[in-house]
Amino acid sequence: MSIHSYSGKSHEVDAHAAGKEAAQKALDGLKEKPQLIIVFSSVVHDQEKMLAGVREVTGETPLMGSSTAGEIMTEGPSKKSVVVMAIATDDVRFQLACIESMHDPLAAGKALSEELKKLSPKGTFAMIMPDGLAGNGADVVRGMQTVLGETFPIVGGTPGDDFMFKKT
Repeated sequence: MSIHSYSGKSHEVDAHAAGKEAAQKALDGLKEKPQLIIVFSSVVHDQEKMLAGVREVTGETPLMGSSTAGEIMTEGPSKKSVVVMAIATDDVRFQLACIESMHDPLAAGKALSEELKKLSPKGTFAMIMPDGLAGNGADVVRGMQTVLGETFPIVGGTPGDDFMFKKT
């Protein structure tokens, strides 16, 4: 099995330019067509404009990500930046699913798992980014485990908003 990845970061103030620069650095380093793009961005950037910049470079490649309270790359953590990781592999298939409501985090986890099972019945792990401001992320995991089993690998993290606790 072979998985290649490369990350790019931008400290540009303009949201669109930051998304575009970080994505371009990631793709330039990867040097092959990615199957997944992961984006982490400070909330100092307008998220829609930042994503438009990322999409200008990455096109329709599947994308997941979140706002942050700090961005991390190999050289260490930073603030007020955009970080993009591009992942390429011939061996792994990525499926994306989204649950819009976290009013009942346990039910949201169950619904997310059911959707993932439909998309990939033989899925081997899940990466999640539940909105911690909208509900208990641990309950999302518990809901997922009721559908996928307690030993099914689930990784991820909770989006942040630079500790303002208003919107992710």
